[in-house]
Amino acid sequence: MPEDTLITAADTTEAVSGAQAGSQEGDAAVTTEAKPEGEKAAATDAAATQGQEGQKQDDASKQGDKPAAPEKYELKAPEGFDASRLEQITSFAKELGLTNEAAQKLLDREAKSDTDRHEAAQQQLQQLRTRWVDDVKADKELGGEHFDVTVKQAQKAITKYGTDEFKKALNESGYGNHPEVVRVFARIGKAMAEDKFETNGSDASGKKSVEDLFYSESTSKS
Repeated sequence: MPEDTLITAADTTEAVSGAQAGSQEGDAAVTTEAKPEGEKAAATDAAATQGQEGQKQDDASKQGDKPAAPEKYELKAPEGFDASRLEQITSFAKELGLTNEAAQKLLDREAKSDTDRHEAAQQQLQQLRTRWVDDVKADKELGGEHFDVTVKQAQKAITKYGTDEFKKALNESGYGNHPEVVRVFARIGKAMAEDKFETNGSDASGKKSVEDLFYSESTSKS
């Protein structure tokens, strides 16, 4: 039988005796209410301990199953991918402890990002080329009814004085369509058409040829 509480001890003797001689149901009720305090605490502690142990075992199991980073990565980079960037990605993957598969995914993502940027840049360049052509057509000196002649004069100058490397640079950059570049070479082509060349490099009036204008000064200095 459980001990009396302080409240019970403060009552009369009969109350104490009545409490002590209470029915079996009352005793059972008191027991049910009093004993679980310690039992519940013990059960709670046991459950918490068991849960912690289970968590530790799960963590240990996860750590044990985690794939380790390889000593050397074997990554497949797309053709033309910068070698220095590949080294950076490999070093970064090693630092993070990535598997070869995870490092390959990182490389593929970077390569796709490069491709997307390149395509966007090419699209912008194409739009710029088109705009430059429109600007040439709208130019009072170069465009309108003069457009076809302008293009032929510029092409004539490029054919005579432009190297293959120079032509390639104009094509890749799109500057072959730039109004000011077209203007310069169209004027050179026009001057070539107006001049009467002779084998001595001068026409009958004594004017210098385009070749002399371009090269005589540098030749005299050398």
